[in-house]
Amino acid sequence: MTVFLPVDCPRVTPAALRRLAEACTDNAAVPQTGPLPGAYARQALPVLERRLAQGRLSLREALTELDARTVELDPSELVNVNRREDLAPPYATVGVDVVRLPGGEDSDRVAVEEPLELRANGKPLAVTMRTPGDDEELALGFLLSEGITPQSAAIPSDWSANTVDVEVPDLDLGRVQRHFDTSSSCGVCGKGALEAVAVSSPRVESDLCVPVELVAELPDRLRSAQAAFAATGGLHATGLFGPDGELLCLREDVGRHNAMDKVIGWAFRTGRLPLDDAVLCVSGRLSFELAQKAAVAGCPLLVAVGAPSSLAVELARDRGITLCGFVRNGRLNVYSEPRRIVVVNL
Repeated sequence: MTVFLPVDCPRVTPAALRRLAEACTDNAAVPQTGPLPGAYARQALPVLERRLAQGRLSLREALTELDARTVELDPSELVNVNRREDLAPPYATVGVDVVRLPGGEDSDRVAVEEPLELRANGKPLAVTMRTPGDDEELALGFLLSEGITPQSAAIPSDWSANTVDVEVPDLDLGRVQRHFDTSSSCGVCGKGALEAVAVSSPRVESDLCVPVELVAELPDRLRSAQAAFAATGGLHATGLFGPDGELLCLREDVGRHNAMDKVIGWAFRTGRLPLDDAVLCVSGRLSFELAQKAAVAGCPLLVAVGAPSSLAVELARDRGITLCGFVRNGRLNVYSEPRRIVVVNL
């Protein structure tokens, strides 16, 4: 028996392939619709060879000559992926079995988390855990936040899995003492003393002003656009909004810092840095590192549904960033530079 998986079906899970193999008791076993991953027994070979020789290449039509069983698979796994943008957000989730109490066995979708190796000029530089997708943007944003100015980022020529190669002109690896052994869940892990975390950015002097009503709506606008979060409940998000509230870019990831790096990387690639006329909104709390990344990107207004840390407030005040936390239910707390929040007294 042979289990066949088309190259344009990256969302099919190992569990689904096992189900197809177990169901192939006659000629073949295939899913109910979509592209045709499937299991084929040896006795199906003569039919397939004959049709191939005749130039009759439709696999779906070939099944009419075979004794094939239909296996109901999750439709989200059967989507035909032909473009980069088709990979997100469903590629950020995977189906798993779960026992619900009370209620018995069921299936669920969880956020994908995999390591990503960042290479600088072909040499290993850092490893971070992330949700696959927009990896080049993540690499660019990560290096920019570390005070390193990249030129470009791409999948390496050897097509190594979970790897991005960043071109950094005149990078002195000896000067970069550590290899950025990072974690997607902790903003300053592996960096040693806090004093070693330098913010290489000028003070933000933007004159951007935004109505308080608009700021209060941003977390809800962010949540409504989080397709992967809606499927898993396990992904952070960062959204970049224009001064009128238009969503310019949204990225999701298991790491809240990765999500912001991806947005900053997108801004770098599209020539939008510095972000002096935009607002960054994050789905969780505000850590020191998120405030640091906003400062490096030159963003004057950082909004979150959660609470800020003391260091985030201190950094925002030092760099001239308007920091808004607990933005929910039409209310918000402004911890620094309140001049950018416009309140109309009635």
